[in-house]
Amino acid sequence: MASRLKLWTYHILHFILIALYGISLYMKFLVPNQSFLNHYLADLICMPIIFYLVGEIFRILKINSILSLPKIIFGVVYFSFIFEFLLPQFSNRYTRDWYDVLMYCIGGLFYYVVFKLVNLASLYISSNGK
Repeated sequence: MASRLKLWTYHILHFILIALYGISLYMKFLVPNQSFLNHYLADLICMPIIFYLVGEIFRILKINSILSLPKIIFGVVYFSFIFEFLLPQFSNRYTRDWYDVLMYCIGGLFYYVVFKLVNLASLYISSNGK
């Protein structure tokens, strides 16, 4: 019972993050201002959302769904490279901002800490029957 509660807590947390991400994007276009929420909140919570979705896709496909620290670091570096280095060179819509990279790092760290606290590795192993 306790492990199921932890699993539901994990899913609810990420659904809240997804809703918060949607609200932040909506507010960004509705109320353009120069606040932290307008510029960095979406970057802060995008990495936990992406890692959550990747983990769920891996779980559905019955691939090892445990995202280790090297995989999380790779994801943060990949997003940072694409959105903060590569795309600004080809489009004026994207800007290079090192604070976005910092937000990606903090978001990746947040996901890793939550993942370790909930201890999903044992939940997924027990739910797969291994």
